[in-house]
This record gives sequence, C-alpha cells and structure tokens, in this order.
Amino acid sequence: NAKITIEGNDIVFDSIRGTRDSLSVKRSYGDPYELDGVTVIPVARVAGGAGGGGGEGTDDEGASGGGFGTGFGLSVSPVGVYEVRGDHVVWKPTLDVNLGLELDLLRPLGVPPAVITNSSLISRDDVRADLSRADWVSLKVDAVDEEAWRRVNRPHGKLELAATLEGMRAFAADFGGTLATETMLVRGLNDDLGLVRDVAAFLAELGPATAYLAVPTRPPAEGTVEPPSEETLARAYDAFVAAGLRAELLIGYPGDPFAFTGDVAEDLLSITAVHPMREEAVAELLAKAGAEWGAVERLLDAGLLAAVEFAGRKFYVRKFEKGD
Repeated sequence: NAKITIEGNDIVFDSIRGTRDSLSVKRSYGDPYELDGVTVIPVARVAGGAGGGGGEGTDDEGASGGGFGTGFGLSVSPVGVYEVRGDHVVWKPTLDVNLGLELDLLRPLGVPPAVITNSSLISRDDVRADLSRADWVSLKVDAVDEEAWRRVNRPHGKLELAATLEGMRAFAADFGGTLATETMLVRGLNDDLGLVRDVAAFLAELGPATAYLAVPTRPPAEGTVEPPSEETLARAYDAFVAAGLRAELLIGYPGDPFAFTGDVAEDLLSITAVHPMREEAVAELLAKAGAEWGAVERLLDAGLLAAVEFAGRKFYVRKFEKGD
C-alpha cells in the first residue's frame, strides 16, 4: 500500500509540474517577429490548473488495491501585441470577444459604459452588435482616402477601407446612444486640407454629437511623427464646422490619471508599457509612494525604462529587448 501511495503522489506531482511548465512565460509571450521594420511581440492570457486524487481499499474477497487519477486544463487566449520601433513600444489590444457581455455586466453598476474604438473591425455584424450595447461610442476616422488611410493607420492587409466606412455608416444609423468621432491629424500624412474636407463630409453622414480633432501629444512610435501646424489645425477645425459638425480640439496633454498600487517599480513598468509617462507624472507617482528618484534611475540602468524627448518635454517609456 505504501508503494501505491508513493507512486500515486508521484503521478499527482508530475501532473502539477507539467501544468506549471505549461504556464510558462513563453506561452504568455510569443516569439517576436519583424514586419516592415517593426518588431511584433504577441501576448496571450494563460490560465490553467491541475489536480489529482486516489484511494485504497479491499474488495468483497479481501483483496486490497488502489487507484489514482490526475488531470489538468490549460486555456490560452490572445490579448494583443507589443509593437517595438527602436526604444518606443506601443501596446495594441486584440478584439475582446466578451465585449458585449462585459458591457451588459457594467450596466447594473449605474455608470453608463463608453467605448473608444479604432473601428478596424466595425464592418463585422457581431462587432457592431456588441458596440451598440454601450451608451457612448467614439469611432476613429483618420482618413477616408485609401492612400492617406494606409499612410496614417497602416491597417492589416486584409482590411478594406470601403467595408470599414460602410460599417461605420451602418453602426451610426442603428446606434441609439451618443456617437462621437476622433480624427488624429499627423503632419504630412493626412493633414492636407482636401483630405480633411473629405473626412468632414463623411463624418457629416454619420452625424456624431461631437467630432474631435486630435494631434499627437505623447511620444510616438516613430520619431518622424509630428503634429500639424497651428494654422493647419485651425483650417481643419473650420472645415469640420463648415460641414455642419460640432467640432472640438483634443490637443492638450490628457493628464496623468495613472493607477497606483504602492509598488513603484511595478507601477512604472506597467504604466509605461501602455502609455508614456511625462516626467511630472513620474514624480507624482514617486511622491505618492514616498519613494526617491533613484527608483527610476535603477530601472533606467537595468534597461527596463527609457527616457525620450517629445515636444519639449521628457517622457518615460517601457523598454523591451528586440527578438533575434
């Protein structure tokens, strides 16, 4: 009986060890690959568990025996990718297949749910159906010209602009909540006045409550990206108004409402993996934790954090090693 018990325990422990090995970081982060000069690191959410059990006893004839069983389960679902260009990292989440369910679960909390979408998959019926459960939705519309759209958005090769625009029209026609749009203008890519007027005419078809005009305010993934001139932005605003739109500008730094857990190093790395942090925001986070600037310097020295200049200000971004 002792031998059976020992062997059974070994089986259980082997199963647990196998689950532990399966839940390795390599299953969370895929192998990096390079595409058009950009290193892409796939990221997945991994969950699993293991267990086992057994027993011993005698049958009606007095013969003894025992048995054991083990099992484990593993679930892997993609959550997004990191795009690495030099020292700049951009997080791009995948479509959340549970978006509609999550919006329904939020509603009983009494807070009207809102969704900001890049509109990439709005041509799909199921995506529009899920988005329609929100109270407020903002659609990203940076260009309606094919060449300008590909320059500024760099869409996946299988996406089609015509289908995307038609999906926006269909969503706007059926959506019962508040619709907004956001148009990011980048110098030399989509800020030509003719292109802006075309966008304004399309947005007028959608009839948003507010049509926002935005410019880059954080360090971009590519150093050549610059906001348009003030004169160009003013002309774009006039073009939106002339099309009958209620236009508003989003041209200031969006603030520093970053989460705080008390673990300064982990907070900095988590935040800067998604959004660059302005130097003042980093100082505020350190003050909340009662930490010294040395915490930032240690992350810089370890190659986990990078300091960059943009629009006359210093920002801190998460630094990732490139794949071979």
